[in-house]
Amino acid sequence: MTATPSLPAVSPSAASSRATYLVVPQLAQLAPLARAWFPEAEWVVEPSRTSSRPAAVGARFRGLTSEATSQPGQLRLTWAAHLEGPVEAGELEAAGLDPVAKGVVLRLCVAPGSPADPRLLAWLRAAARRSGGSVLHGAVPGVPSPRSAPGVSGFGAAPAEAASVERAEPESAVELAVYSAVPVAPEVTLGLVRAVVPSARILSAPGPDEGIAPYVLALPTQFDGTVELRFSRAGELPVCLLELDWREYGPFAYRATWQPPFEMSSTTDDSLSRVARARVRPLVARVIFSIQRAAGGAVVDEDGFVLSHDELVARAVSM
Repeated sequence: MTATPSLPAVSPSAASSRATYLVVPQLAQLAPLARAWFPEAEWVVEPSRTSSRPAAVGARFRGLTSEATSQPGQLRLTWAAHLEGPVEAGELEAAGLDPVAKGVVLRLCVAPGSPADPRLLAWLRAAARRSGGSVLHGAVPGVPSPRSAPGVSGFGAAPAEAASVERAEPESAVELAVYSAVPVAPEVTLGLVRAVVPSARILSAPGPDEGIAPYVLALPTQFDGTVELRFSRAGELPVCLLELDWREYGPFAYRATWQPPFEMSSTTDDSLSRVARARVRPLVARVIFSIQRAAGGAVVDEDGFVLSHDELVARAVSM
């Protein structure tokens, strides 16, 4: 039996003077999302809500009242960082941010002197997009700034000093991958995906004497660029697969990536990309569904989270 060490007491933002928060619809989602990136993640202290002992009120003790108090929890991400919360609205206001109307807010806490870990902010953004939440950045103390900046589409860089809100768009996650123990020949894969995209073709394939080797298929669309399906042996497996039984995935990866048309990538009008993504997203899901049906394995989205069968089907039929 091993004991879970207690987390060090740290300031709201030990690594810098800029506080960072994650907003999620509900706490129940957080631990699985954290373990998808950090295998040791767990609730070290469970958040709870307790009621104080009833107290007499009124001139002649006409009634008894009890006040509920929230006990913040601590969700360990790494041995040097954890999330703490839910936090109160007053803390957000002190950081130059508006109170959150819906959802639960947790503060990122990093142990003093620990090395910078770029995974932390990357995971906050990924978890926010997966759950439909957001990432909040408090203002640097002493620097005048608006209470919150406009929402950042697609998680662009936040202002250096002003308080800001990065609102996640779950629909912006398009790309998917299947990790399987079964290698499917490019000719067979082409037949599978042509049921979804009849114009699909092989871009590159191994020779007859090369055995199992990488190949690439192109799945062009009429208006929205091209989806590329790349097969190869995975150099590294996503951490999220460690949560599964080893028989549920394998070392071969089928990755579906989206290449927008040139004119779309060169414009600043994000509305065009948003419309194209909405059309390509279910197409990618249908392609991956056809691959998984033939090769088995586990589906992982571009944020490093496993998609269940129901989630994949829901994405495939969405419009």
